[in-house]
Amino acid sequence: MNSTAEFSSPSPGRRAIGLVSAICLGAVFIFSAGTKILAPRAFLSSIADYGILGGHWVLPAGTGMTALELALGVMLVLGVGRRWATKVSLPLVLLFVAMIVYAIRNGLSDCGCFGEVVQMPPTVELFVDMLLLLFVGLSLAWGEDLIPSGHRVTTVTGWSAFLLGGVLFLSGNPMLPADEKLEVPAEALASLSQADPPLDLSRGDQLLFLFSADCDHCWAFAGGVELMHRRLEGVTVHGVTFSDPASLGQFREAFQPTYPIHVLDLDRFEKLTTMYPAAIWVQGGQVSDTWSGFVPSLRELAEAGGYDYRTQAPFSGPADQAPEQPSSPFGSTIRARRQ
Repeated sequence: MNSTAEFSSPSPGRRAIGLVSAICLGAVFIFSAGTKILAPRAFLSSIADYGILGGHWVLPAGTGMTALELALGVMLVLGVGRRWATKVSLPLVLLFVAMIVYAIRNGLSDCGCFGEVVQMPPTVELFVDMLLLLFVGLSLAWGEDLIPSGHRVTTVTGWSAFLLGGVLFLSGNPMLPADEKLEVPAEALASLSQADPPLDLSRGDQLLFLFSADCDHCWAFAGGVELMHRRLEGVTVHGVTFSDPASLGQFREAFQPTYPIHVLDLDRFEKLTTMYPAAIWVQGGQVSDTWSGFVPSLRELAEAGGYDYRTQAPFSGPADQAPEQPSSPFGSTIRARRQ
């Protein structure tokens, strides 16, 4: 019996590896939940861009994902119900892998895993999730509980962290209040004709993406804007900014936008909005809707305007300037990395 017990019990070195793996896994979950709490709207927009969930499921899914990540992270780091938390982490990480593969295949720039704090190509995110799977395996094999699952402390800790994550996420007001809209004066819209290059709002339906190339929050939505330009038929996407050439050049290099970008001076731009990112939806030369502090998702605009989807949008600039799309085994990817 002694030899069997010795054989089944991990060595101190393996227990240490299991402990470190569990703590690393938990730390990533806590960090990931924290980034979503800091920018809940950007995360919900990322979920909506997948086009898998109906609009009424986006908020519960985003809230539940954030709460679960925080709860599992706390349990893994503290060792409270660590074995149970590791088992739950396995399907969660596999879901992350599936989401990233889907994002790569459908041209999404980011799965929203780390909000706007960390921007990385989906292929790098896939590598990170493979590393998380390794942590899960090592923790399952050699990890140990400090307090086992089923104990009252485990139950209280897990549910408390879960509820805290949900409350913190919702406290960021992830859904747009009805009164948080842009007031766009007619003269401010008219000033777009003086942008570089000029913007004519009389040509069909248009969505204006108002941004600063130095704004990390704008970067969190830029991939979705590019996807919107490529996928929605019946609406034209235009970028509007006041950014200097150097910052705008960095933005172009990161996202390779195929929609035109119009530059205004700061005074004219601030007559449109002082909070960015923002979006203005124009139909027939008139403002149809506005969004302040974020940009609507692909699906949201498609449903609101009755637009059809297309597989690829033509490049709006000169043919010899069309950006080359990187190839991968999963399809084209819109890349974005903050320098």
